[in-house]
Amino acid sequence: MPPADGKYESGRPEMTREAMINIVRVSAVAADKIFQQAAAYLPSETGGILVGYELDANAIITHIISAGPSGQHAPGSFMRDGAYSQVELEKLYDNSEGELNYWGEWHSHPRTFPLPSNVDRSSMAEIAMSQAYGLATPILVICERQQNRGWRLLAFQWCGDSLSPRELVIE
Repeated sequence: MPPADGKYESGRPEMTREAMINIVRVSAVAADKIFQQAAAYLPSETGGILVGYELDANAIITHIISAGPSGQHAPGSFMRDGAYSQVELEKLYDNSEGELNYWGEWHSHPRTFPLPSNVDRSSMAEIAMSQAYGLATPILVICERQQNRGWRLLAFQWCGDSLSPRELVIE
């Protein structure tokens, strides 16, 4: 299981997963939690990690983990609480007997700009290159605030040297 903060405390190396995803399928419960978190932190950004599994070239996102109690939120950025994320990820991993795993990151864009920023691209590149995360093709989900005050989710996947859009379905 990759660490939520990019550091293995046990020192055990993990195989790097490389999964090209066709569709990112987010459970309705996970999507609702993202929407609630995004609205709660307006006008600042918030975010966290995506947890789920792969099935037939689909990323099935069953859970999200929030920025945590020590997460930092600002209008143009956020930083999640790595220790909190790690504990929550380990619980999900252990309770699922290893079926649920880290799939990437999510965060809000409250200023109605849906495309990944340079910081987003840099973060995904760092995760992809890090042996500690064990995932060469992380997913980024952006929660975009629309002008009508609603929210929508957009998915991207790191593919070698760039973020590529992916279809996202809420189920």
